[in-house]
Amino acid sequence: MNAARSRTLLAATSALLVLPLAGCSLIGYTIGSEMESNPRRMRPATAAEVATTRKGDTVILTMKDGTRLLARYDGLYPWPDSAYAARYAAWRAAARLDFRPPRLGEQVHVHGWAWPSEWGPLDARGEFLGFAPGRLHVERRGKALAADLPMLGTLTGEDGRAIRGEQLLAVTDLPLQAVAILTEEGVPRRVDLYGDSLAGAQLGPPRGSARKTGFFAGLVIDVAAVVMIALAN
Repeated sequence: MNAARSRTLLAATSALLVLPLAGCSLIGYTIGSEMESNPRRMRPATAAEVATTRKGDTVILTMKDGTRLLARYDGLYPWPDSAYAARYAAWRAAARLDFRPPRLGEQVHVHGWAWPSEWGPLDARGEFLGFAPGRLHVERRGKALAADLPMLGTLTGEDGRAIRGEQLLAVTDLPLQAVAILTEEGVPRRVDLYGDSLAGAQLGPPRGSARKTGFFAGLVIDVAAVVMIALAN
């Protein structure tokens, strides 16, 4: 009888200990949520930094009319708009370079690395779409591919002449297009990062990352506490 009473008392004590410990994951989630709302998580950024950030990162754009956009960054829209097409054509006609830049829509052969570079080597043929911060875009079979400019091997146009990556990197006035695809409350929109309407930008980690970190850190503590109690029994 005493042994049974002791086991019952131990089980009850264990339950009382587990109940508050099981709240560590909830506490971690709450702390993470507080961190999410902390504006100090964001840092000032240039248009080029926004254009080359990771997909999923949080972006805050402040426009010159005072509006503020808090959104998820989903990459760049690679197809050239009419303004970029006109600007690129004017630059190409006036540029004094030791190579001939491809025209927009020209069939090119890109050899190098994809952007982002962790996607691996890239050897592709398609229509040239233009340059963006840190990359160039090519359309192949209706799909846009991005090549990393700093890791570009060659860009060969219809004339068969190869342009080396270092030649492009040496051009200080390379015309760039950076139309960001941003999702705010589930609604995607495009914003020209080099447009006249942008006043400032900030970058931060993906929304929800701090909450996930806090939750799983608390969960580890919960599991460890339960295991310790079970071993003690």
